[in-house]
Amino acid sequence: MLLQSRHPRLLDAPTPLRIRLVRQRDRHTPVGDPFPVHLQLELRLANRDRRLLGGAGAAHMAVDRQLEQVGGASLLVPFGSSGGLSQPFDGAALEQRRMALVDRLHLVVVLLTREVEVVFAVQLAEEALGAGRIGVEVDGQGPGTIGQMPNGPEQQVISTEARPRRGEVLELEVEDLVYGGRGLARTNGYVVFVAGALPGDRLRAEVTKAKRSFAEARPVELLRPSDDRLADRCVHDGDPCPGAPWQALPYELQLAHKRRQVSDALERIGGLEGFELDEIEPAIEQWGYRNKLEYSFGEREGELALGFHARGRWDLIVDAKGCLLGSERTNAVRDEVHEWAQLEGIPAYDLRAREGVLRNLVVREGRRTGQVQSRLVTSPAAFPRPPVDLHTVIEGPSGGTDGPTGALGAERLEEEVCGLRFGLSHGAFFQTNTEMAERLYAIAGEFAGLRGTERVFDLYCGIGTIGLTLARHAGEVWGLEVIPEAVADAERNAEANGIGNARFVAAGARTGVRPLLEEAGRPDVVVIDPPRAGLSQKIVRRVIECEARRIVYVSCNPTTLAPNAAQLSEAGYRLRRVKPVDMFPQTPHIECVALLER
Repeated sequence: MLLQSRHPRLLDAPTPLRIRLVRQRDRHTPVGDPFPVHLQLELRLANRDRRLLGGAGAAHMAVDRQLEQVGGASLLVPFGSSGGLSQPFDGAALEQRRMALVDRLHLVVVLLTREVEVVFAVQLAEEALGAGRIGVEVDGQGPGTIGQMPNGPEQQVISTEARPRRGEVLELEVEDLVYGGRGLARTNGYVVFVAGALPGDRLRAEVTKAKRSFAEARPVELLRPSDDRLADRCVHDGDPCPGAPWQALPYELQLAHKRRQVSDALERIGGLEGFELDEIEPAIEQWGYRNKLEYSFGEREGELALGFHARGRWDLIVDAKGCLLGSERTNAVRDEVHEWAQLEGIPAYDLRAREGVLRNLVVREGRRTGQVQSRLVTSPAAFPRPPVDLHTVIEGPSGGTDGPTGALGAERLEEEVCGLRFGLSHGAFFQTNTEMAERLYAIAGEFAGLRGTERVFDLYCGIGTIGLTLARHAGEVWGLEVIPEAVADAERNAEANGIGNARFVAAGARTGVRPLLEEAGRPDVVVIDPPRAGLSQKIVRRVIECEARRIVYVSCNPTTLAPNAAQLSEAGYRLRRVKPVDMFPQTPHIECVALLER
């Protein structure tokens, strides 16, 4: 790997260096599971006889997401008033200027089988840093050092000859499941991740992507199924439903793997311990639970298809008639639109050719109200009125579903959760499993421990589902949401339910927390329900500035919850309790609620 700075104004920039891989043997961690690597950096300025010492930062990445997720190291490095690096400083100064470089220096750590691969990248506007050495310590494995690597092929872990090539078919024995739901196998010590494979499967798989230290593959032939494998229930075009990749795994094993994902993420990525990990909350319904299905249009053997992208493919659509993830009502709407499009002879949009009309169909259902709302997404074109409620028009090659939308029927969807009635705009976020959303919000309320007088901040409040559920037991609730339409929904929902102690502000958490503190005062409880990417380091700092005694973190991704919880722990919070909640049966996805207290 290369250490390189490309800023044109760098003075006396050193020649780019190659960094040696530090091999760490890990006999206890299943391959593919992320685990923490603590990095202590010793960097020397190229033109100054001065040493810059960084604190112990951590960057984490799941093995099957090479170089796609970047974690910033929480270095304790202040700047001087001139813009350069300051003179040596004491602990108090460090604490006051904590994480000053987090937006400029990033570490990417890729964890692969029996090795640690580190890419070290520095981008500073005016300072040229020369590489000294990087100390690496893997929990339970001891320290190592990354230094300058001499040129030569002897440094490679797997020789070019030993690596399988794209298109090659391998016979593999699957050992385990890794985060993301893929099966883990090895060939001559080389790691292969196989989509749709289960532990115990023996199969032939075609390599679809070959990296330096691992490959991705798709099954070609199942030679010997795992003893645990079940027959697929939801099948489209002869293949398992892309939306139910774990349907062949017995449900009790799904729950066990998901609970382990949460435990491994918190302990190995976050380095957290001493917390109570509750038993996982199982789903009420294992099939037919989704209140929202997003279909794509495509061509399949000359016929118009309406369904899902085939696993690992952006250019192939499998027709999803009668999908068991949805209800009879949502499937009926899908079939009606599909039949209409076929009768009218309207072509699907081709992303490669950038021509065609039909793009997506989004169907949402009010499980408690019985209402079904459909939204057709197309390119600009003239065609007969479609049998849908909403029509969105998108120009250009965008693969998304957001755009100018007109109403042909019901503009808002109504749903009831936790004894409250909510109205949703078409773009508003709402949990896709209504029944389990009630359990999720009840657990969040339990963790919040409200007694009727507390001030609650609800960050990422959306249409107000969590905040309004808590408002009945709090003194006051303040919600922050960056999408103005969702804030308008939240305000309408508060009024419709007769809740007068909740206010909502259209602002993001990064810029909205400080003004909210000035207006409302410090909260007793902060509730966080971020997207899968979790909280940025700036938003973590804003949460810390709230000085709430209790934080309730609702997470849909334990690998981002873990570093966020670790950052909050460094600021004086303690992770007390975590409750996994299975919102998505037949998939590897897992939701959880975490409680942190000062």
